[in-house]
Amino acid sequence: MAKLSAKSNILLGKGERKKSFWGDVLVGAALGPVFSTCSPTYFVVLATVLPASPILGMIYLLAFTLGLCLSLLAVTFLGQKLMKKLGVASDPNGWFKKIIGLLFILVGLAILTGVDKKIETKLLDYGYFDATIIEQRLLDLQSND
Repeated sequence: MAKLSAKSNILLGKGERKKSFWGDVLVGAALGPVFSTCSPTYFVVLATVLPASPILGMIYLLAFTLGLCLSLLAVTFLGQKLMKKLGVASDPNGWFKKIIGLLFILVGLAILTGVDKKIETKLLDYGYFDATIIEQRLLDLQSND
């Protein structure tokens, strides 16, 4: 992994120096290994789809990658459109950036003190954002078929 990370950093530097479309492609290729090593979802996909059938597994993996790329592309374009419409958000010295900065500081302090876990526990205790309910419903639907 260390070798992969080192090669990724070299590619990242080359891509950053190019200042062109292909430089951006190099940056994306360099960030791919970094993203994939820190994403447990990627390893779950690998562990579940590849052992079944190598060809079918590669098709699933390609579909996963395509879906991920399309969703990141959509976030990029929608984010750019939103930033153009929100002119106040693009001002580096504006009130919006200051509020976002303060929000990041507060979130960081909450994580540092453990308050975020208490808030998440309370939200789950009250039934908000309970993914297990959704998962159970999907399992029930699958078992009924």
